[in-house]
Amino acid sequence: MGKHFKKAAALLAACLSASMLLAACSSGGGPTSSAGGSSTGGGTGSTTSTPAASGEKISLKVTTVNFGESPEGTKIQDAWMAMMKDKLGRDVEIKYEFINSGDYKEKLQVINAGGDLPDVLTYFGVPKADVDKYGAMGLYINVADYLDKAPNYKAALEKDPNAKTSIYTPSGELYGFFNLSYVPSGSAHGAASTMMAVKNRVLKENNLSIPTTLDEMYEVAKALKEAGVSNYPIIQHEEWQNPEDVVFRAYHTSANNSLGKFWNGEAYAYGPITEDYKLALQYLNKLYTEGLISPDYFTHTVDNGNAAIADGSACIIPSSWEGYPAQWSVQYPEDEWVAVPNPTSDKYADSPWQFENEFHSEWEFNPGYSMIVSAQSKCIDDAVALLDLQYDPDVIELLNWGIEGETFQITDGKKEFLLGGTENRDAAKGYGLPLSGDCRAGIFPQPQDMELWRIGSASDSPIFYNGELLNEKLVGFSSRVISPENTVPSDSAPKISLTSEENEEYSNIMTPVETYAKEQKVKFIKGERSFDEWDQYIEEINKMGDIQAALKILNDKVPA
Repeated sequence: MGKHFKKAAALLAACLSASMLLAACSSGGGPTSSAGGSSTGGGTGSTTSTPAASGEKISLKVTTVNFGESPEGTKIQDAWMAMMKDKLGRDVEIKYEFINSGDYKEKLQVINAGGDLPDVLTYFGVPKADVDKYGAMGLYINVADYLDKAPNYKAALEKDPNAKTSIYTPSGELYGFFNLSYVPSGSAHGAASTMMAVKNRVLKENNLSIPTTLDEMYEVAKALKEAGVSNYPIIQHEEWQNPEDVVFRAYHTSANNSLGKFWNGEAYAYGPITEDYKLALQYLNKLYTEGLISPDYFTHTVDNGNAAIADGSACIIPSSWEGYPAQWSVQYPEDEWVAVPNPTSDKYADSPWQFENEFHSEWEFNPGYSMIVSAQSKCIDDAVALLDLQYDPDVIELLNWGIEGETFQITDGKKEFLLGGTENRDAAKGYGLPLSGDCRAGIFPQPQDMELWRIGSASDSPIFYNGELLNEKLVGFSSRVISPENTVPSDSAPKISLTSEENEEYSNIMTPVETYAKEQKVKFIKGERSFDEWDQYIEEINKMGDIQAALKILNDKVPA
């Protein structure tokens, strides 16, 4: 990693030197004091960005995520481009590079290491620590220096009580335009965004009950395989919905997401060295070696998953977006897909990690997704102006709800989504609306109006819970059954923020540890390494880096 840092820094220095010799696009690219400017706004009142100087068109290169369908040519994308032109007072041209969501993390690392960035770059699938790390290296602008030119963003930042700890660095830098969730008063809710999905038809045909625990899932899958129903009854549907994560959660641990760290209710811990992690691996090894899940599920993509659902070979999906069973009940009604809250383990049956409170304030920024502006861009002010507009209420409404009278209507002051719920995802996709999950107009991550997700995706869904087969709206269901006993501890994890030096120290320790943990995880699951060697593995991984020292960096930041 040190080589990459040196290479990136060298390239950055060369690019910055060259860019100083070039004229800016049309308005200056230098930083300005964040003390200037003004913003207004309570509720969703409009705040208008000051247009860039009139003249030649704004032309930007943007690299962002493709979730399955390009938004280009959709009605909302065209309307968004027209709105950008109108609000900026200039023609706008965007040259997109779309990268598949499954490949994005790897490609993002390559882009950063090479130092040759587009004007605007989406952050997706990578910890915020990377945003701060590369920002501190000088690859990205410090947006805090441009807030007088970003009044919409500034106004939103002031409304999130946790913004200073969640998305700023400890020393006050802000290296991105972060994902915003607007949660109107009263619509905050509990969530189970990941649920198990089971095909109830084949269960009923084979006199099997809907599984709710890991042990039951194993027994049902085994019975279906022995009955010849499917070669691999358990599947991975999407590459970002890994069955492993559900198993790790059931055992109250974590794998390699967010650098393997997780809040266990008392402190930050590292999953791959815990005894619970071993139990999870032993369970996954059982599924793998008995052929209940495809031997190449590690590389399965959403295309593979959709094919398995369409051809009928999929029977159990341990990790599935909560809205899919409702969608499949329309697409494949004869299969009778049912949503089931995350399966529990026998060890933690009385305190399952199944639900979480999705939001805690009316305006909430998510540090996991952002848009950054390259410090080497010749169009910094133009990029800032464009990204700031994404927090303009008119733009938020367009990108979320679409076109009034066509995709939504307002009755007695309340919006009603006209494309139906999750069963009409194809209609939303055709417009380029995010409710489809596959197609998102504008630049991801767009601010989200969570009232839409509460109402627009409010189709009744088949849900199995506490021995009953319900037909209920998912948001209402999860809000009704959530409790302290079934809520993940991360729901109450303290907000901490590391300095660039602390991030660097943590990364230096944990990068070799993480690499080793990922390699050994696969070996244990496949049976290429015996669990008799677990103690040896623990010795080996501790030699890769001082894990306790890394955890101390995190836990020292936890408020007393």
